[in-house]
Amino acid sequence: MNKGNFLLFFCGGALSAFILASLFSTSILLPVFIFILFLSVTFFFAPQKVKKYALGFLVFSFAFILAITRYFEYLPTKEKLAIPQPKFFETVFVCENSERNGAFRNLVLCNNNGRYIAKTAAYPEYRYGDCLLAKGTLELPGMIEDFRYDRYLAKQEIYFVLRQASFQGSESCQSIKSFGTLKTFLFSAIYSIRDYLMNRINQFLPEPDAGLAVALLLGYIKTIGLTQQAWFSRAGLSHLIAISGSHITLIAALLSRLAFSLRLKRKSALIFSSSFAIFYVLFSGAAPSAIRAGVMAFLTFLALFFGRENSSWRALLFSATAILFFNPSLLRDDIGFQLSFAAFGGLLLSAPLFQKHLSWWKEVFLVTLICQLFTWPISSYYFSVVSLVAPFANLLSAWIFAPLFIILPIAMIFSYLGNFIGLLFFWPAYLLTKYLLTVARICASLPYATLDYKINLGIIFTYYSFLIGAFALVNYRQALKNK
Repeated sequence: MNKGNFLLFFCGGALSAFILASLFSTSILLPVFIFILFLSVTFFFAPQKVKKYALGFLVFSFAFILAITRYFEYLPTKEKLAIPQPKFFETVFVCENSERNGAFRNLVLCNNNGRYIAKTAAYPEYRYGDCLLAKGTLELPGMIEDFRYDRYLAKQEIYFVLRQASFQGSESCQSIKSFGTLKTFLFSAIYSIRDYLMNRINQFLPEPDAGLAVALLLGYIKTIGLTQQAWFSRAGLSHLIAISGSHITLIAALLSRLAFSLRLKRKSALIFSSSFAIFYVLFSGAAPSAIRAGVMAFLTFLALFFGRENSSWRALLFSATAILFFNPSLLRDDIGFQLSFAAFGGLLLSAPLFQKHLSWWKEVFLVTLICQLFTWPISSYYFSVVSLVAPFANLLSAWIFAPLFIILPIAMIFSYLGNFIGLLFFWPAYLLTKYLLTVARICASLPYATLDYKINLGIIFTYYSFLIGAFALVNYRQALKNK
């Protein structure tokens, strides 16, 4: 068994365990494990033709055991969820960047005893790394209507909500910080630069265009008003404004096209594109969702760049396995992880389409369309909404992402030459953002733009089986033609 098959058996066993653990109760897992182990041992006594796969099934079983053990080891224990005392009065530090959501903001606070989340007023503004003396009441998070808020927080290793929180400045909390001075300095600098650039964009663009530009370029999704967010959601265009797998993949496709236009060699183009992708993930705030999307997008980009679907499939499966070993709850509780994996899997299945010489706008549109095809069932399952106008809306607006992503940085650079020159260079960005907002508004207001329908798992399974089979058939016929 070569290394590639060894990796496939290992990832297959681990992913099978994570899927079963996420979907079913623990009582089902033990019989499944015993059956898999029985098959592995039986293969050693099978005929020689079958026996060669015995090692593979042993690797599969080992990965299955390892993943199941990791899954249950990761789950919080009763002791971990026990509130030591409701009244909270401790020194903490702001361990994640917080974004303002209207008149409020959510602060993620850390100390040696754990991680907490507190809903506070938007002002005064607390920044990443600030040391605070926090006072309030600890509670366990519950459900919000049908939303499992406790699971949403648990995937971030947050198990307590700090209610009625009040804060005072603290001189130092270095002894309770779980990260080094370099990381603190790096991310504090990144967030300061982001805030500065956001204010720069707000200086030259009116609302809601400025909020859209900030979301596209810097990842501040909350800068877009709730009304505009609803437009993009109903029109099926949310992937353009959120730092997600498809968003970063669009950037990767744009960078690959730019690298080719600069006539860079493959190795140089790869270094250029991957370096920028890593920088963009960091610059967007290095949120866990952005990091996961960046890893998967980078691997998908390699597939599109080199046209090696088989090795990239192994890399994608390995990245998903590694991410789940790091945080096993993501498969069940992180919609972004599911959407990213579905989008990148779809891009790998459609990789032969990108081997043709396409113009940049056709390439970006094709990436967007494929991401939509492979992600809408998951979105519909969780949000109970299907956007019927999404194909039409993407046809009208997918091309705009690349020009905006190029024009905005150029406009900001030239804006330092004076306000008039800044307004002159921001004018094309204003027209493009206005166009995108208009498309989203019109498409969202069309009759029957969305269908309030939650599809079940059976329909999702049938849909993906048909879609994967159709792409596999097309790829097979294409491979026969190339022989």
